[in-house]
Amino acid sequence: MRTRPPTGRRTRAALALTALLGSAALAGLPATAAAADGDVSVQYRTSASGATADQSEPWLKVRNTGSAPVQLSQVKIRYYFKADAPNATYRFACSWAVRGCSAITGTFGTLAHPTATADRYLEIGFTSSAGSLAPGADTGDMQLRFHQSSWQTLRQSDDYSFDGARTSYADWNRVTAQLAGATVWGTAPEGNDPTDPTNPTDPTDPPGGQTLFDDFDYTSHTDPAISAHGWNVRSNSGGPGVPGATWNPSKVTFSASGGNSVMNLETSTAGTGASTTHTEVLTRSMKFRNGTYAARVRFSDAPKYGPDGDRVVQTFFTINDLKAPMADDYAEYDFEYLPNGGWGEPANILYTTSWETYNPDPGRPSTSTARAGRVSPAGTTWW
Repeated sequence: MRTRPPTGRRTRAALALTALLGSAALAGLPATAAAADGDVSVQYRTSASGATADQSEPWLKVRNTGSAPVQLSQVKIRYYFKADAPNATYRFACSWAVRGCSAITGTFGTLAHPTATADRYLEIGFTSSAGSLAPGADTGDMQLRFHQSSWQTLRQSDDYSFDGARTSYADWNRVTAQLAGATVWGTAPEGNDPTDPTNPTDPTDPPGGQTLFDDFDYTSHTDPAISAHGWNVRSNSGGPGVPGATWNPSKVTFSASGGNSVMNLETSTAGTGASTTHTEVLTRSMKFRNGTYAARVRFSDAPKYGPDGDRVVQTFFTINDLKAPMADDYAEYDFEYLPNGGWGEPANILYTTSWETYNPDPGRPSTSTARAGRVSPAGTTWW
């Protein structure tokens, strides 16, 4: 938690009810493919128009120009580019999409017949959750990007599908679209119709994984089962938080509520760094980087005692160590609740921010996606 020094003594509690972290493999049942009965066009613009860039940013829209609905799961789009080195590898990301980034996939492939402006392609696909397009409708914004795995600068001025002058959406025939396996839009680089398979060396998430479930059924912060399960109740000094504050493990307590075990984190202050006590429970395990995270956390709107009004930050986050600037294996997900506003906000707000990677050098870019939302003043439970 991070606070601004307040006046008067008060305390605030955040409750973690249950937590489930881990990874899982999901298997879907085969679906019957509908016959292609429509046509699509693709619009393109870029938000990174320079000849070189840290990452290429092709933003796309798919429009149904036919007379029947189109299932987006049957649509594939290819963006063609020239690799920056023969052994260069690339990573795909979606910054934001009207249909949701979780409904969009991105894989890289190698062209069978390289040209002066293209020897690779990025293929965009859709999951079944993307739904369908009615005649005349489009997907809305798909703000996509890709970069070298090494985060070395890439040159895009020699890429077949790139056009730095296109900073607003317009039809673009240098990307191709397939509908149910048939090419219905665009022109591929010569001799490279979109039929060759995706490069089998493209990186994928590792199979399997480890699972952790914890109901926080402990007796106290000294319960040896806490560390046996990989948790650490913080007592060391340092940030984040108020300079000069301490981290007090005894303020992490456990109680029963509604048949569940509840972990309570309490922090307090009398208005100075020396009088401020923070609490934190964390795990430094790296085994959960790939997978699914679920946790139930209750953030508090009112102090346990004392006057209200402090600009307090209550947070739940997952993070792993940054091994090098812009490292590809870094990840961070932050949920930060400000019950009395702050950071330029006048009232309570929940910030959710995901960091793909970052550079500690303030002169270099970091990659993140942020979202903020108003929440009920009666207390917030987050899943």
